[in-house]
Amino acid sequence: MEYLQKALKINERLSDKSGISQCFNNVGVIYEYQADYPKALEYYRKSLKIKVGLGDKSGISKSYSNIGNIYKSQDDYPKALEHFKKALKISIETGNKSIETGCYKELGSLYLKQKKTKEAYYYSKKAYIMAEEIGVAKFLKESSEILAKSSEALGLYKEAYKYHVVFKTMNDSLYNEEKVKKITSLEYQYKYEKEKQAIELEQQKKDAVRTEEEKRQKTVRNSFIVGFILMALLVLVVFRGFLHKRKANRILSAQKEEIEKQNIEIQNQAEELKTKNKKLNELNATKDKFFSIIAHDLKSPFSALLGFSNLLLKNYQKYDETKRKKYLKFINDSLIKAYRLLENLLSWSHSQTGLIDFSPVKINIKILIDEIILLLTEIAGKKNIKLLANIENGLFVYADKNMIETVIRNLVSNALKFTPKNGEISINTRFVTDENEQNFTQISVEDSGVGISPEIQSKLFKITEAISTKGTENEAGTGLGLILCKEFVEKHSGKIWMKSEPGKGSSFYFTIPNKPINSDNNKEKITEKQDK
Repeated sequence: MEYLQKALKINERLSDKSGISQCFNNVGVIYEYQADYPKALEYYRKSLKIKVGLGDKSGISKSYSNIGNIYKSQDDYPKALEHFKKALKISIETGNKSIETGCYKELGSLYLKQKKTKEAYYYSKKAYIMAEEIGVAKFLKESSEILAKSSEALGLYKEAYKYHVVFKTMNDSLYNEEKVKKITSLEYQYKYEKEKQAIELEQQKKDAVRTEEEKRQKTVRNSFIVGFILMALLVLVVFRGFLHKRKANRILSAQKEEIEKQNIEIQNQAEELKTKNKKLNELNATKDKFFSIIAHDLKSPFSALLGFSNLLLKNYQKYDETKRKKYLKFINDSLIKAYRLLENLLSWSHSQTGLIDFSPVKINIKILIDEIILLLTEIAGKKNIKLLANIENGLFVYADKNMIETVIRNLVSNALKFTPKNGEISINTRFVTDENEQNFTQISVEDSGVGISPEIQSKLFKITEAISTKGTENEAGTGLGLILCKEFVEKHSGKIWMKSEPGKGSSFYFTIPNKPINSDNNKEKITEKQDK
């Protein structure tokens, strides 16, 4: 804002109307980012007025679009529609495909919010076609999401499924690019922190040795001074009598007490340093164990990828279509395993470093669980497993949606992995109250699978004991899913546990608060998450 104000003054001094208009627009962007919508609207209108005077049609179209976004943020849908339609008309005249596509997408979104599904379908379809034409992934992802929802509302289920798949594919593609960057950053950060800790530990040892040496020299010096004083006092005793001798004894006692005090301080500091060294060694051991797991689990899928892709390249013409599909499935399975490992790794590392965004809101848990079941229905269908949900309508919890979705998805995926064909998995909820009289919702995932042995049960939820076992159909696992579940549940002040007997299935339970912990019921303000 400071630099924009300087730029604005220079443009005014130069009478550069185009530059002034751009400054006004950018100030509006900052106020929009700060959610100060009246201010943002004021500066967008100032920018629009100058662009109209200059006849800058492309700029006018952009300004109308910006103003439409403000009204959309304030839920003023009629005004938002009015301005996006103005922006659309001008963008068509000027041939600005990017703004035109964005306007179609925003109009589809606004009509969907007003439950005008036909209009939403029409405009989002326009946006989708143009996004494919100009090759903008972001527009393609957002328009396909609107198309999926509007198609479903119109009863066009095949189209809804098609566009939902496009949305998930584009979303995962954009998300994976960011993950690759972050995982590389994480590796370098880990190396840097490890070297930094080693240097700090060495410096602490040097400082401790130096401090101890200085105190020892001080003790020797003090002892020498005390000895000298004592000798002087002994000489005085001969001449001054018993009174001076008693005074000398008092001084000697005080000095002895000071030396003992200094010795105790040295011992305490040594103990403190020993404790810090122990904690640091434990931290390094945990990190080394964690990355050894990552290295082992990453090596397996990538070795398979290299092997099968090399065979396919060398013998592509020799193999028939069945064999090619067989090798492609091996490659796909290896990619899925590597992707799940990277996904869990990124989430776990974010939770450990404090980078993960924790934003609890009021969530309809039934809608969330239904979405997860929809995503996993295809996987369950391959093993003819029934997915059942016994959830009440209108049941809300107070949680971070992404974290809880990850927890439930991991637990259901594990149940699918260890449940044989024709089995059954159920997701259930019930209200519970803890010892502090806080209200929680207990969510359970129960399966009719192979169960878990007591030996393996003792190793669950521990990073130093992370294990990865094969499912009933040799499904691959990362060994990090339950550890991640524990991190996310405890982030919500909840608890996670399990019950299982070999051959009798497994049940995993966790609790999530129904409202912010220790909140005032009369003053509580919850932002309700709208899931449609």
